[in-house]
Amino acid sequence: MSAHHRSYRVRLRNAVAGSLIAAASLTGVGVAPSVAASPTVMRPQGSDPSSADRLAGVRADLKNAVGMGMVTTEQAQRFYAQIERRVASGR
Repeated sequence: MSAHHRSYRVRLRNAVAGSLIAAASLTGVGVAPSVAASPTVMRPQGSDPSSADRLAGVRADLKNAVGMGMVTTEQAQRFYAQIERRVASGR
């Protein structure tokens, strides 16, 4: 094997290793496990929207999504029913 081929293989190996390290760091894959802290969300007093207001917002967002072709009408209806059940159960 010539020196040129060897040098190419070394450069290729280094490039692949660098790409893998970059991909791992971008996706959050690391050697040490990390602990995710649960966020503390505080809502100002008096700003608790009613269930009807929240569901109206979901309905409007789904209507926009259907209008943009992101979901079908049937998908939007099923998702709305699921959210409606969750809101009714207090989740």
